[in-house]
Amino acid sequence: GGITLDPRAIARIGARFPGTIRELNAVIGQSVEAGETLAIVESSDSLQRYALKSAVAGTVVKINGAIGDVTDGAPLIEVVNASQVWAEFHVFPKDLSKVNVGQEILIRAAENDSIAQTHLESMLPVADELTQSVIARASIDNATGLWRPGMSVRGDIAVATNEVAVAVRTSAIQMLNGASVVFVREGDAFEVREIATGTNDSLWTEVTRGLESSESYAAVNSFLLKADLGKSSAE
Repeated sequence: GGITLDPRAIARIGARFPGTIRELNAVIGQSVEAGETLAIVESSDSLQRYALKSAVAGTVVKINGAIGDVTDGAPLIEVVNASQVWAEFHVFPKDLSKVNVGQEILIRAAENDSIAQTHLESMLPVADELTQSVIARASIDNATGLWRPGMSVRGDIAVATNEVAVAVRTSAIQMLNGASVVFVREGDAFEVREIATGTNDSLWTEVTRGLESSESYAAVNSFLLKADLGKSSAE
């Protein structure tokens, strides 16, 4: 899927009447408040000047004109508020029966390590004529600005859940000599522990043998421990 803007967070500001741009107070990339004056236009008919104000708080992304230009009714300035964005995904016919509004979805950016966990908010009631896919949409809090409209993303949807006795982070598991292992804390060090695994998803993997629920293990950066183990074995 991809990141898109909520149309309600886009303001395209144009002149109400044909006229000449006398002042331009906005630059691309500038943060503005709702109601802030961005330009002054002088009406060609009345010669009166009036202000063009932003309808939303956000960032100026387009300016189509300069001081002295005559407006023609087209939007002069575009402001967007990207503090909340949409992630839109194509759900294909074979998966439609398993995907529903309200399901948990884990969203990953294609080009960096950004992850967002949220819920599907809506699915369009129509299918694309060419692909027969249906758009599913989730909202992402983008206060940090990490999710930029136009970015490609992947969405993993939880279609079923299982209660298991012991589970570890999937990222903690490493392959060593053909076996699945985790690094279990023993005092001030870690030891390699071979485990047997069951069901899994991108975040969690069931452990059916080799680890007790009370034990601590390296949940992140376990690949560094594996690399250190390889160095010590070589020596």
